[in-house]
Amino acid sequence: HDAWQIAASWLLTGEDASFKGVKPKQDFDFDKGGWGAWELVARYSQLELDDDTFKNQAGDYANENVGSVLGAYADPTRSAKSAKTWTAGVNWYLNANAKIALNYSQTSFDGGASNLALGTASDKYSTSGGIKDREDEKALFARFQVAF
Repeated sequence: HDAWQIAASWLLTGEDASFKGVKPKQDFDFDKGGWGAWELVARYSQLELDDDTFKNQAGDYANENVGSVLGAYADPTRSAKSAKTWTAGVNWYLNANAKIALNYSQTSFDGGASNLALGTASDKYSTSGGIKDREDEKALFARFQVAF
């Protein structure tokens, strides 16, 4: 299998990013007018599964012959061959110990679904049915994090 990612971030409020985390120049405080630190983040990643993932013990690719998926590690009508994801988000550091993160992520797939409507078990894996791409996944993640 092969996988990789590239990520970038930018602190809008001018703090330094480090492996120790972000320490806002001004903690969030309504009374004193401090808004903490704000960070924009982005990431792109890709996963490619090896072709052997979809072979059975005889060395046939799943979907080559009726029932050939039996004994294969993964079924190509249910497991995608590759996934590509992009993510964008914002982090709000209220102080050195509290962070709120909001991220939107979208993943597209190569394979992972069947063209067949529900049918009999014997035609489920035939080549006449074919494989189609799974629908894109879209997700919105929110997180509140406390560090000591």
